[in-house]
Amino acid sequence: MAVIRSRRNEMMMAVSDADWELLRQVRQSQKVSGADGYEKLINSRLVFEYRQDEESWFDINPLLAEAKEMQD
Repeated sequence: MAVIRSRRNEMMMAVSDADWELLRQVRQSQKVSGADGYEKLINSRLVFEYRQDEESWFDINPLLAEAKEMQD
């Protein structure tokens, strides 16, 4: 568990205020627009793309789901 908490803390420290806003949008819509900000989130593994059959959607990294910045 300590390793998971450590990784989550590292990820959270790397997220800017603008990134948190984008993460909240991804969480709500399960979509990304392809803008540079979203590409950064995907490349840094803050957002994952999920696929099942012919469908795909996006969501935030589960390690960030309980971050206070993600709470509504």
